[in-house]
Amino acid sequence: MGHGDEMVLAHANFPMSSICRCGTVEIQADGQESESSCIPPDLGIPKLLEAVLKLLSLDTYVESLGAVMELVPNDKERGLQTSVWKDYEIFLLQVGCTHPGKDREI
Repeated sequence: MGHGDEMVLAHANFPMSSICRCGTVEIQADGQESESSCIPPDLGIPKLLEAVLKLLSLDTYVESLGAVMELVPNDKERGLQTSVWKDYEIFLLQVGCTHPGKDREI
């Protein structure tokens, strides 16, 4: 990966197929049958993120090294907890990201 390249690790409801129509490569890691799926169904995004960060270094020339989706207003009002975000933050800190967290809204 080069400077400015981005990788999205998303759950099954993320509209990846429509985004990939623009030339982006889609690799499914959700255990669903597809030409690009070769990863066990129980992998999960935290394990996948941890593995990716061991193999690929983060681009230090970009402002934001990691981002998560913004909660919708209804989820904020209900006080929805997203404990998995803490796992992501820990992995990013381990590879040198000094200010992980919600860096931008998607």
